[in-house]
Amino acid sequence: MTKVVQTAEELRYQLQDQIRFLANRCNAFDQGETNEAKRIATTLRILFHDSKFSKSLLGQLGLKNRPYYNSAILPEEGGEQIITNIALAGRLAGNHTHSYSPHLGLPEADQFVNFNDWWSQVVITDKEGNEFTRSLIILSIADQDGGAHVDPALNEAYYKLTRLNSANDFNVLVEGEPTIEKLINAQPVAPKVSPAFYVARQIAHEFLVSLLEYHRIPQNHRTLYTFNKDFYSGVSLFTLGLY
Repeated sequence: MTKVVQTAEELRYQLQDQIRFLANRCNAFDQGETNEAKRIATTLRILFHDSKFSKSLLGQLGLKNRPYYNSAILPEEGGEQIITNIALAGRLAGNHTHSYSPHLGLPEADQFVNFNDWWSQVVITDKEGNEFTRSLIILSIADQDGGAHVDPALNEAYYKLTRLNSANDFNVLVEGEPTIEKLINAQPVAPKVSPAFYVARQIAHEFLVSLLEYHRIPQNHRTLYTFNKDFYSGVSLFTLGLY
């Protein structure tokens, strides 16, 4: 079948659609529709993933190799050994909708890195030492776990992270004001939603912020992106010293 190459203008309109989809899905995720992470991951795959069979939308437009906001919070070198780490989201207690909070926020000037370093950076380490990059998280959700495709079998490490709590996290749900006494005495439970979904949400945030800062998309092809940290109103377990 003969194919007709899309013009640069047509591709820019395709990008406008994908940005709008992404912003809308992030908003729905924040309001509790956490399965929207699957569609967030699929959109990010369209934007970033290159293979021998297909080319990313940003690559087709020559916009892929620009600086990207890196919001990862990593353990300090030489500091106390941390068995598990989720670099793009924090743990929450006392929130009945969300078990984690994506960092969101706005970047400092020194928080931008090149695409390859950003896409290949490890952002989750589980208790078995399995490491998950941004790329691995997005492609696992999109290609295997219901984004664009449902595989009959999942990669073992991803399965353990998303089904067996290999991040070794817990959530604490309490009624009313989550005081320290209530949190200490509450029974911890495994989070209902995998940290992978919250990491996907934060990756989308990093991209959307990078888009406005550095990608120089024409104003008429931008979609306004706003975010509301108040959706994640639980108490940080890390801040309380309980994790």
